[in-house]
Amino acid sequence: MKTFEAFDNMNTEELEEILRQDICVTTEEELDQETLLYILSVLVAREKEQPTVKYTDITDAWTSFYQNFLPIANKVAYSHESFHNS
Repeated sequence: MKTFEAFDNMNTEELEEILRQDICVTTEEELDQETLLYILSVLVAREKEQPTVKYTDITDAWTSFYQNFLPIANKVAYSHESFHNS
């Protein structure tokens, strides 16, 4: 059974960076679903305990997603597609 204690001891910025980096890796290097869900649960629990009020509005949350995560995901998808089609 996996242990996730290391994630409990990381700060929020480190956990968010792990998630960002996971978008950019190949399928073989991706974190498994159990690990991703654990990291997300840590982030959600922290947000409930001490709200950062990063996203008080759903429009702000979607804007942040489109600006910060979608461009990375699109680049990765494009590079994987280009690689497989060559």
